[in-house]
Amino acid sequence: MFATGKLMSSIATNKRMRFDGVDDYMDLNILPDEIMETGVFDISFDMFWESSNIASYDRIIMGITTTGFARLQRNSGGSTFEFWARKSAGNNIVRESFNLTPDVAHTVRLVGDGVDLDILVDGVIETSGALATTHFHTPTWTTLTLSSDASTLQGSIWNWSITTASVTQFLLGKGNLASDWLDQSGNGNEVTIYGSPEATYI
Repeated sequence: MFATGKLMSSIATNKRMRFDGVDDYMDLNILPDEIMETGVFDISFDMFWESSNIASYDRIIMGITTTGFARLQRNSGGSTFEFWARKSAGNNIVRESFNLTPDVAHTVRLVGDGVDLDILVDGVIETSGALATTHFHTPTWTTLTLSSDASTLQGSIWNWSITTASVTQFLLGKGNLASDWLDQSGNGNEVTIYGSPEATYI
């Protein structure tokens, strides 16, 4: 359920949820172990990142475990994004980079097949990398969020989707109904919103 934060009651269909770069983020309330355990997962979303925040980090996905993490972030000072999953320090499962033009809407997709990771931008494979299967493990998640309570995204995310063997979640993140912010997959994987993300035109 939505435990914390503020939802806009009237959101036009040409608006998206915007994170303010200060304190806006969503707890996904899911445990997609397969990201670390089998390397078989499919994550996709539309996003728009704002160049006015270029000097800072933007955390898009932040998953922390007791020994490592899985995260997608934009590195400070440029347009380079990085998906990095590791079991623990020095034990990477995968670490791959790609670029996104700022102030433009993009569709990003991360697809792991248990052997390799493909990163697609607007339907085109931008980079691929082998998964280090020797570092596969069953993680103990401490947090998994869109944006983050530190290095918060300044920009928008919508059409969020994640599918693994154990988890399916789909958030529209747009529209003018409260249900647009609920899990559309039918599995009841609802998020918790923190801060005051707001609807904005892009």
